Amino acid sequence: MHKPTISSFCLLLLSAVIALKLGFFTFDGTQAVGIVKYTGYWVMLTSVALLVHNFILRVIPAWRIPLAGWRGVFGAAAFIITCSIVLLVIQPTGYKIPMDEPVLSATALRMHEYKEVMTTARAHNLQGIFTQLDGYVDKRPYFYPFLVSLLHDFTGYRSGNTFLLNALLAPVFLSLLFISGNWVCPRSGGYFSVLLFMTVPLLAMNVNGGGFDLLNLVMILSTFVAAKSYLDRPDLRRLDTLVLLSVLLAQSRYESVAYIFAVGLVVLIGWNRAGKMLISPVLLLVPLLLIPYPLQQAIFRNHQEFWQLENAAVEPFMAHFILQNLAHASDFFFNWSDDQQPNSLLLSVLFVSALIVSLVLLIRRFKQRDIGGSVFLAISPFAVVVLFNFFLLMAYHWGQIDEIIATRIVLPFILFQVLFVTFVIGVVCASRVGKSAMLILMVSYFMGVTVPLCARSTFLKWVPDQHMCQWFRDQVVEYQDESVLFVSNMHIVALAERVPAIPEKHAKDNKAKLELIHSIGSYEYILFAYELARDPASPGPFRPVTPVLEDFDLETLVEAKIDDNRLMRIGQLKGVHWSVDDARDLDLSGFESLDGRQAELEFFSRLLP
Repeated sequence: MHKPTISSFCLLLLSAVIALKLGFFTFDGTQAVGIVKYTGYWVMLTSVALLVHNFILRVIPAWRIPLAGWRGVFGAAAFIITCSIVLLVIQPTGYKIPMDEPVLSATALRMHEYKEVMTTARAHNLQGIFTQLDGYVDKRPYFYPFLVSLLHDFTGYRSGNTFLLNALLAPVFLSLLFISGNWVCPRSGGYFSVLLFMTVPLLAMNVNGGGFDLLNLVMILSTFVAAKSYLDRPDLRRLDTLVLLSVLLAQSRYESVAYIFAVGLVVLIGWNRAGKMLISPVLLLVPLLLIPYPLQQAIFRNHQEFWQLENAAVEPFMAHFILQNLAHASDFFFNWSDDQQPNSLLLSVLFVSALIVSLVLLIRRFKQRDIGGSVFLAISPFAVVVLFNFFLLMAYHWGQIDEIIATRIVLPFILFQVLFVTFVIGVVCASRVGKSAMLILMVSYFMGVTVPLCARSTFLKWVPDQHMCQWFRDQVVEYQDESVLFVSNMHIVALAERVPAIPEKHAKDNKAKLELIHSIGSYEYILFAYELARDPASPGPFRPVTPVLEDFDLETLVEAKIDDNRLMRIGQLKGVHWSVDDARDLDLSGFESLDGRQAELEFFSRLLP
C-alpha cells in the first residue's frame, strides 16, 4: 500500500474514534439532548445535500436500469404507477398510529419553522400569530419529519404533507422493489415481488398513513441497490452513495442503525474486490454524521418511561418474551378468520413452502449458484440484519405483532419474505408456464382477498385511540379560523394543525394563568377535549378519565360516541375550581418597567399557561 492510502485509513480511524468519543462518552444526557435539538437538523441537511450532490453529479450520468429495452422500461413504469394508485385508494388516508404519527407531524412543524429537532408541546397565539413555545426532543428518529419539513419549506405548511410524503414514496418503494426482484429472479421477479407485497394490506395502510415505516423500507432497498451497484464496480462515487444512504437509513427507524454493520461489511468486500482501500472525504465524514444517533439515545436513559413497559415488565428486552411473541407472530402471519389482521396468508404459505423447497432442493444446487455474485454478496448482510432485528423484536416486551399498533414493525421481515419467495420462484418455476401460473395466483389473491378485505376493514376498528385522534383532528380543523385554545391530552394533534393547544396537566398546574387569559379574553374560546369512559363489566354512567371536571367548570358543546364504553367531549371553559394546594398568585413584578413592544410581548408570553 502506498502512503496516501495508509494516511487516509488513519484519518478514517481517527474520525471513528472521535465519533465514538463524542457520541457515547463526552456528554451527559441533558447535554446530548440539547446538542441533538440544535444541531440535528443541520447534520441531517448536510447528509441529504451530500447525497443529492452525489446523485446529480455522479450517479445519474452512469445509471443503467437492467431491463430489456425501452419497451420493458415503459411497461414496468406503467405497472408501478398503476400499483401505486391502487395502494392509495384501497385504504383511507389519515393517522394510523396515535400518538406516534401526530408527534412526527408536530416535529416536522418545528423543524420547518425553527430548524430544531424538537416536538412542540405548547403553543399560543401572540398578537394573532401562532407561536410555538416549549417542547421536548422526541425519542423517534427524525429523517421522516425532516423530509416532511422540506415539503413544508417548498410548498407551504399543510398538515397533510405528512400523508403526501408517503404517497410520493409509494412509487419509489415499488420501483426499488421491482429492481430488487428482477435481480433475485431475472426477467419476471420485479412483477412477482411487487404483486406479492401488494397482497399485504399492511403496505396500503402505511402508504396512506403518516408514519416513518414506508420510508424505512425505501431506505433499506435504496441502500441494498447502492450496495449491489458498488460491488459491481467498486469506486469512490458509488462508495459515497452507499455510505450516505446508510447514514439516512440509521435515522429512519430505531433498529435501522444495525444496517450500518451490513454496509460496513459490504464496504470491506468492495475493498477486497478493488484490491485496495477506497477512502473518500465523504467516508471520512460519515462517522461524524452518525454522532446524533447515539446522542439521541440519551433520551431513553433520561426517560425510562419512553420504553412504555407494561404488564410488570422490568426490562424492554427479555428472553421469556420470545416464545409468547412467536405465538403472536404465528397468529398474524396465518390469520384467516377475521378482518383485524392486515396480513397476506398467500405470502405466509409461499414463504413456508419456499423454506421447505430450499432445504429439499436448493442445497443440491447451492454449489452451482454464484455465491460470489454481487447480488448475493450485497443482499446477504442485509438479510442477516433483517433476521436479527426480527428476533430482537420477538424478545421485545411490545413484540406482539398481531396487535395492530405494533404490526408495522414487521414490515422489513415481510420485505425479506417477499424477496426470498421471489428468488425461490425463479429457481423452481423456470418455465414460462410456471411463472405465468404464479402471476395468475398472485393477481387472483389480490383481487379476491386483499381488495375485499381492505374494502370492509381499516384494521383499526378495535383501536379507540385512533378514532378519538381522528375525531379530535376533525374538530380542530373546524376551529382553525377561530380565536381558540385547546386543552387536551391529545394537544399534539391540534399543534400539528397550527392551532394553539396545551396539555391538560399543564392547564391544571397553571390555573392562575389560565384564569387570567380567560378573564381578559385572550381567546374567544378555551376548549377542553377529554375522554369519558365506563366499566364494560358493569355499565353505568360515563365519567371523565381524568379529573378535569374537578379542576374546571366546563359547558359541554360537542359529544361523540367512540364505542359502547367511550365518549369524547368538547367543553368550553367557564371557570376554574380552586383547591387548597393551588398556587393562585402570579408574578407581575417588572411590569411597570417594561420598555418597548418586544419586552411587553415577552412578559405576556410568560403569563401564558
